[in-house]
Amino acid sequence: MRKSEISQTYLKSLMDYNPETGDFIWTAIRKGVKKTKHAGTTNLVGYRQIEIDGVIYLAHRLAWFYIHGRWPAHQIDHINGVRHDNRLCNLREATQSQNSANSKIHIGNSTGVKGVILHQCGKYMVLIGWQGQKIYRGLFSTLAEAEIERKRAEDELHGEFAWRRPSDVTDSA
Repeated sequence: MRKSEISQTYLKSLMDYNPETGDFIWTAIRKGVKKTKHAGTTNLVGYRQIEIDGVIYLAHRLAWFYIHGRWPAHQIDHINGVRHDNRLCNLREATQSQNSANSKIHIGNSTGVKGVILHQCGKYMVLIGWQGQKIYRGLFSTLAEAEIERKRAEDELHGEFAWRRPSDVTDSA
């Protein structure tokens, strides 16, 4: 069975989804699965996944399908950046570009500010990704100035998909 062939009715016959907690609970007795048990496991990159009839589904995509009755057209973005937080208020449809705008700071980032690097001249340079390109937003004497410009550029270019530190995102996201 391919992912596109599973029906919402079939999914709902197997499990319940709680949009306030993001949890899936098995409601049907299945081989190797106890009724009322939380469905799924966390994969190596931090997403919840659930196996149904030999097919592995990402829980955030199942949540969207469970509630809306259709598969997302593109990707599902976790607003707060927490990959296993599948509460409905934390999920939204996004294009690849929008989802990338809301990605975490790169592991090699030495400034601690997404899109800000220390230039060889000793100043902080702001670069922001936009439609597959890096947009140069200037050189700044202090990290604080660069961070302000980065936030301004993100708000301008990415709107609601602008990246925020997890501490800037409320629980109700």
